[in-house]
Amino acid sequence: MLESNQLTKRHLAGLASIFILLITSVVATSYYYYNQTRENLVNEKYEEIKTLTVQKANRVAYWISERKAEGVYLAINNVLLESLPDYSFLNDDQANHRVTELFEQLRANHDYTTIAFLDTNGVPLITTGHQIEFPVSSRYLSIADTSRRPILIQDELDAIIPSPVILTSVFSKDKIRMGYIYQKIDIRTDIRPIVKSEQTGKANFKINLIFLKNDQFFFILDTNGVPYLRDKNSEGTVADQILSLVASKKDGKLSGTGFDKKTKIGYLSRVNGYNLFIYTSASLTKVEEPLTPIFILLTIIIIITIAISTLGSALVVKSRESKYIGKIAESEAFLGSIREGMSDGFVVFDEEMKVIAANTKAISLFGKNRESFIGSHASEFIPELQSSSFYQNFVEVRRLKKPLQSVDYIEQWDTHFQTKFFPVFNGIALFFSDITEEIKLKAALHTTNNQLESLNLHLQVVTENERESIAREIHDELGQALTYLKMNLAMIRNSINANPRKVDSQFIIDEMAAMGTQIDDTVKRIRRIITELRPEVLDHLGLVAAIEWLVDDSSVKSPVKYKVEKNVEDLNLDKVVATALFRIVQETVTNINRHSEATDAEIIINFDDPGLTISVSDNGVGFSQKGDTPVTSFGLLGMRERAKLINAHLNVNSVENSGTTVTIRVDNAKIN
Repeated sequence: MLESNQLTKRHLAGLASIFILLITSVVATSYYYYNQTRENLVNEKYEEIKTLTVQKANRVAYWISERKAEGVYLAINNVLLESLPDYSFLNDDQANHRVTELFEQLRANHDYTTIAFLDTNGVPLITTGHQIEFPVSSRYLSIADTSRRPILIQDELDAIIPSPVILTSVFSKDKIRMGYIYQKIDIRTDIRPIVKSEQTGKANFKINLIFLKNDQFFFILDTNGVPYLRDKNSEGTVADQILSLVASKKDGKLSGTGFDKKTKIGYLSRVNGYNLFIYTSASLTKVEEPLTPIFILLTIIIIITIAISTLGSALVVKSRESKYIGKIAESEAFLGSIREGMSDGFVVFDEEMKVIAANTKAISLFGKNRESFIGSHASEFIPELQSSSFYQNFVEVRRLKKPLQSVDYIEQWDTHFQTKFFPVFNGIALFFSDITEEIKLKAALHTTNNQLESLNLHLQVVTENERESIAREIHDELGQALTYLKMNLAMIRNSINANPRKVDSQFIIDEMAAMGTQIDDTVKRIRRIITELRPEVLDHLGLVAAIEWLVDDSSVKSPVKYKVEKNVEDLNLDKVVATALFRIVQETVTNINRHSEATDAEIIINFDDPGLTISVSDNGVGFSQKGDTPVTSFGLLGMRERAKLINAHLNVNSVENSGTTVTIRVDNAKIN
């Protein structure tokens, strides 16, 4: 018996050694895996933050470029240029109304604080929006005089009213400087949607727009207007790192104590060409939240290892008991695998709303561990429980003892859930899934419909403007020509009546020749008006000839050099298809001439039976296509809608400083 006891002790000692070695190995492996996973997760979040920050900085730079482009549009607009000589709009009410309406329309469309026209001394002559109390500083005017491009007056930015000013020189048709376009913008109104806070995964990314002024920086979108100053307590903090990066003119990673005294990771990126910076940060605690299920899993593994080792030890002493323990463990593992394998979150509550069981997905969603979650009351993790739809549904299922499903929204989390309640023994089971993305897709569809409605309204406005322009040309040019002819006839009649017997035939011949010249000029004007409405060459010679005419006409108006490559001379296209393709190419050429700053452009017409591909490319400045926000300019939106009407495929590919390529493909086209 003693020998047996000693043998048992030796077996137990051996099992204990194996047990300790196994636990040590599992703990060490788990610790290494956890730390390695944490490091990879933080690095991954760093890259996400960097990508988002650079993207936002590019979008802010593009936003500023768009505002400058709008200033250029006003500076070269014919409505303004026709009124510049002697500032005729000051005394002509009709001209003043047209110019003011042009300024007011652009100001209203883009929420400008002020759009004004200044004379060469900086005194406002026409002002829309807020009034300008004093002439603009001569220092800014001198800067604008040295550049034919718009300039951004960044000194106007401050922490109280962040309103940058853009000055654009205005030249008459004789290349004489006549004044400046003055644009003042409240950054908080227009730029906030670009740099607003947004959420990626379970880490809240907070995005700030910073303005540097006199070695201080301001959070522009904050309302308190307090600048940040370096002090002895800021060394090593995120704020101190920001100042160091700004001083060295570099972008870079940030980590340490943030402005809210919490540990942060982040990234700082300069908005190219300006004293503006995008600062994106995330709480390290939030970044590490995905490690919670891993920690729980590793804990479970350690516990299982201990349990298995204990069971192994117990097998030596009580083989029969270990048999039952093994079966129980297998059953629990099987049920646990089923529970953990669910795609939905799963929680079982008792009648008093206390948690009885839950799977890992549900526990991780509420930011707790299993030990603290099991047994907790619903009020500990559901905000404002008494007024929530969860509480109402729970009470209803408890009362009726019938299943119930609903879609619930928790405002504090900005999350929509699809929930299903089932009555079970002494409690209620809850299955739930996150359907926020589906809801957002529906919202995106609604936004798209709104964009189409805006495009429709824009097209109506453009149509009315075109009608007004045509009416004005007919009234001014054709009316003037007819008046001239009428005066010539009156002069001939007066000449004959003055001396019927001795008619000055040479005078009559000269007047008739002048009338013939005037009639020829009038016919040319009529043809020009008709061509602007719809080129005759499109109806008579087809799409290819119409595009070549468009290029020839554009070469007269723009310095861009166009090249046309084609493998077909004529195409027998449906009139609607031909018109849509021509208008898309026309809009693209117009955009190149106005906005691209390109020197060369190429149009390729390729017919490969039965498909037709038209490609228009330039070597201009291009624009950024990064981010998940689609391009919403009315020009591109109109092109896409025209393409949809004829079942064509439109692709716009643009890279900043590398040009833009627009490709339209029609799969069914016929050739003569």
